[in-house]
Amino acid sequence: GVELEQPKYQLVQKYIQDLISQGTLRPGDRSPSENELAAIFGISRQTARHAITGLVSTGVLSRRRGSGTYVGYKSRRVGVCITYLDTYIFPDIIRGIDSALQSRDTSLVLMASRNDLGLEKNVIESMLAHQLDGMIWEPALTAGRECPDDAVNLVLNSDLPTVLINSPLPCDSVSQVLTRDREGMFCLVEHLLEQGHIHFGGVFCSDMAQGRRRFEGFAARLAAVGINVPFEDIFWYESGDLTDSHNTEFQFRLNEYLKQALADGITAICCYNDQAAQQLLTQCQNSGISVPANLAITGFDAAERLQVPHSSLDCPLLTSVVHPCAELGITAVNELFKLIEGDEPRSIEMPVSPVYGRSTERCLRL
Repeated sequence: GVELEQPKYQLVQKYIQDLISQGTLRPGDRSPSENELAAIFGISRQTARHAITGLVSTGVLSRRRGSGTYVGYKSRRVGVCITYLDTYIFPDIIRGIDSALQSRDTSLVLMASRNDLGLEKNVIESMLAHQLDGMIWEPALTAGRECPDDAVNLVLNSDLPTVLINSPLPCDSVSQVLTRDREGMFCLVEHLLEQGHIHFGGVFCSDMAQGRRRFEGFAARLAAVGINVPFEDIFWYESGDLTDSHNTEFQFRLNEYLKQALADGITAICCYNDQAAQQLLTQCQNSGISVPANLAITGFDAAERLQVPHSSLDCPLLTSVVHPCAELGITAVNELFKLIEGDEPRSIEMPVSPVYGRSTERCLRL
């Protein structure tokens, strides 16, 4: 029989699809215009328009009014397993993730582990059952364990493109987007050293990877100037201690530590995060201890700025380090799509910046 010649508009469509499959054109790139296609194939603009319209109707391309035609994003499903959904810095991280996914025609499966290893494993199993295109995971407690647990093994054996946030794991098969925890604590200690403090204490979380990273930064900066903090001058707690604000045993232990710290001549205490710092500030207030006259206190994450716009504060209450929150969420999404598109995993550390408040220095109003 006679072989029929393929319609020219189909040749144009195949040309564009080949450019996409080869990676020459990536999602979000501008596609060749009608005029360019007409010149390449020696066809009319009407035929070129017919080819583009067909690709737009199937989602391969998308038209933007007054701008042109662009390579479309394949509709995808992304899972996010994060510690909490509705408290502290987490809503801002989720907001960043969601804003980045909206521009990519991607649906979101969102679940919380609530710092519970058993629940986290169940959440990961559920995520993998959703047939996702990728996952963003905050392995807060899991990353603090010496041996990989079930949740880690599930993810590593799944071949699912995965980006870890906040807490690192010692593996090179996933991307990681972290904060510069050690550097942030360096800044806080440097600030206190500049103010003349030489007797330091610390309140740190023992079962969180970030807790250890921040403690390492704290201890390293002090060791560099010859200050070694005795073990008894560090108050260690577990993440579950702060999940219940009425944990009287925790508050009793913290109060006993505070009294001993002052008796030992400690003048500055660095805390793992703002939640721990707030607990310490409350103990000081209840005990009539003046901050910062009797004791300087620092936090980490600058959660205060999430509730009150920083520009409206003459001076923030708590000296802390700004967690990039939404920016970290956006970066995690961008990294995840690079993995989905075949890029190699990598580790990124987000910048942190200190914010100095009334808990370490008296702020002068201008």
